[in-house]
Amino acid sequence: MGEIIHSEKRNFDGKLRIYLTLRCNMRCQYCANNYNKLDALSMIHSERSSGEWANAINRIGRDIIITGGEPTLYKGLYALIAKLDSKIGVTIYSNGSFDSDTFNARIGRKINLLLSYHSGDYDKFAYVVEAVKRNHTVHVTTLNPLAQEKLEKRGVKVEVVGHQEDKYSKHFKDEENVYCYKENYLISPNGTRYPCVSKMMRQKDPMENIIDSEFDPSFQRRFCADYGICSPCDFLGTTIIERCEIAPEIVPERTCDGVSVITTAYKSHPYIRAYLDSVESQVYWGESGNYEILLGIDHCPEVLEEVNRIRDRYKNLRVFYFDKNYGTYIVKNSLAYIAKYNYLLFFDSDDMMFPNLVKKHYRVMKDFDVVGQTKTMFSCDNNLLPKDNEWVQAQCGRGWGGNWGIWKESFMRMGGFMPWVCKADNEFTDRAKNSRLKMYFYQEPLFFRRVHGNALTRHPDTCMGSRLRNEMDKIRLNRKDKKIVEPVVPVFGEFTEI
Repeated sequence: MGEIIHSEKRNFDGKLRIYLTLRCNMRCQYCANNYNKLDALSMIHSERSSGEWANAINRIGRDIIITGGEPTLYKGLYALIAKLDSKIGVTIYSNGSFDSDTFNARIGRKINLLLSYHSGDYDKFAYVVEAVKRNHTVHVTTLNPLAQEKLEKRGVKVEVVGHQEDKYSKHFKDEENVYCYKENYLISPNGTRYPCVSKMMRQKDPMENIIDSEFDPSFQRRFCADYGICSPCDFLGTTIIERCEIAPEIVPERTCDGVSVITTAYKSHPYIRAYLDSVESQVYWGESGNYEILLGIDHCPEVLEEVNRIRDRYKNLRVFYFDKNYGTYIVKNSLAYIAKYNYLLFFDSDDMMFPNLVKKHYRVMKDFDVVGQTKTMFSCDNNLLPKDNEWVQAQCGRGWGGNWGIWKESFMRMGGFMPWVCKADNEFTDRAKNSRLKMYFYQEPLFFRRVHGNALTRHPDTCMGSRLRNEMDKIRLNRKDKKIVEPVVPVFGEFTEI
């Protein structure tokens, strides 16, 4: 046993602390979402549906605390509570910025409501407190003694819980190695359990996913090399931290919970069926079964018409129509954000997978961040299906060509693609290499690549040698020469799932 540098024991309540969303309408400096300048990637967690949450919570049968983020920004909040077993106790942590009339009308059962005042109109906050007290058990806290005085003059009883930064500032310093034991159940917006809030924000060291797998109620003493960038919320329950002078040699184990195939489509309606058939025909699906096809139609009515005609052929297809033509890389960022599984496979909607492509990825994905290939089979005509004499083997740009796989955590940590019209995949490659992501490239073709007039590399505005592509390449090479590794702030588009 090493030196105990923090010890706090409390009776554990056994509740699941569920972060339905990390989105918030406030920007508090002391919040775990922003503390220590955690970048925008900390906020990128896909959110699950109310039905998925209800099924998991009812199966586990434990009381829940819904926190965030601001829980009332989660669109399925009211539907979730309505679907829960009446025996499951519900507590909601909120900043009180919601409409109290809607809240009372939509929640048809008594819950515990913890309202925390951070900023804003005192009168409005007091009105919300009095309104929800008619239906629910309410407790009000604040970090600011002045706010307590202002609110109590308005008839609101408030508990001052102390300033988080001051209270826990001793934990915020340079990282060091420790063993950490915590008693908590922290569940991220996509259903994954994490050992602490700080790691949940950074998507580091994920545990089981309570929606897609069995819940493990046990606690473990874990090695951590990040003590010092903890969240203020990481010290609110039983926590024992023991100094570790020598870090143990740990090889993190990656477990693939499924594959999210991410595809953008614009003017590819003549080829979309052949592409989707090639995805559905993957040998690996028969051995695993956990996959989804996320098809982002980049504001193209012709593709939408064709997809609506054939979509019933594909059981795991989800279709998203974007409200304007954003370009392939913003669409890919948006779909990666909502992807259900932890391995992303990017693929173009006018190409075709070999039947063993996903299986090839699975063989090596646990040991590498990125999996691609150095060769492909090219066709320079518009035939819908390949014929042996019309396809030729060729290099495909050091493993990319728009079709490659990456762990979602690695992709999000990098910030995704730059919001460029073209060359963003090459720029991502540069950043990935500079960041020393582990890459594996198959030295054999794994897909058919179709080159046609509507392809990004053939369109007059974005083709090889075009002014725009040359300008983007200059910017890319400048970033590459500077060895830029900082993650970019991801850009997303607006869409509707259809």
